[in-house]
Amino acid sequence: MTRTTRILVADDEHLIRDAIAGLLDLEDGFEIVGRSASGDEALATALRVRPEMALLDLRLPGPTGSR
Repeated sequence: MTRTTRILVADDEHLIRDAIAGLLDLEDGFEIVGRSASGDEALATALRVRPEMALLDLRLPGPTGSR
């Protein structure tokens, strides 16, 4: 049985966000549990869905990881 990794995808460009999520959906072992368009939204989504991994755009609007 393949272990499933729960992933949050965050990017302010919906085409990029959807493309990454779509590619990961094609692979066994990945489950997209959230999609976000900003840092604030990514944080709220992560707290709600508890992903094991987050793929984040380095230039998301909102808070950054440098705080």
